[in-house]
Amino acid sequence: MALVRRHASDWFEVDMDRDAHRVVVRRLPPLFRSQADAELACTPVLDVLDAIDRTTHTLLMDVRLARGVNDPEYEAWYAPLRREIVRDFRRVAIVVRSASGRLQAQRLASADRDDGFRVFDDLARAERYLDGT
Repeated sequence: MALVRRHASDWFEVDMDRDAHRVVVRRLPPLFRSQADAELACTPVLDVLDAIDRTTHTLLMDVRLARGVNDPEYEAWYAPLRREIVRDFRRVAIVVRSASGRLQAQRLASADRDDGFRVFDDLARAERYLDGT
C-alpha cells in the first residue's frame, strides 16, 4: 500500500491509498473528555472523508491503540460521530487488539451499519476482507 497522510491529531491519523481506494483511520490513545472534544477531533477526519466518493472506497478503522470506554453517556454522544465516519463506504473493517474490544466493536458496529462491516483482531485478515479475498 502507498499510504499518504491526510490528517494527524492527538486523537486520529487518517491515511489514504488512492490506488487501492482505501482509507485508513487510526484511533489513538487519548480519550475524548467531552462531546466538544469529540466533535473537535472528528471534524477534520470527516472533512477528509467527505472529500472522496465513499461508495468507491473501503475503510480500515484501526482502533488497537484506543482505550475502550463502556460509559453509556460517552457512547451516546460519540455515536453520531462514529456513524458518520463509517457511513457509505463499500466495506468497513475494524481492527481491535483484544477479545473484549472485539465484542464491544461488534456491538457498536451492529448499531452503526447493516452490512459491509466486519471486526477483526488481525490486520492482514481485515485487509483481505477489504480486498474482497
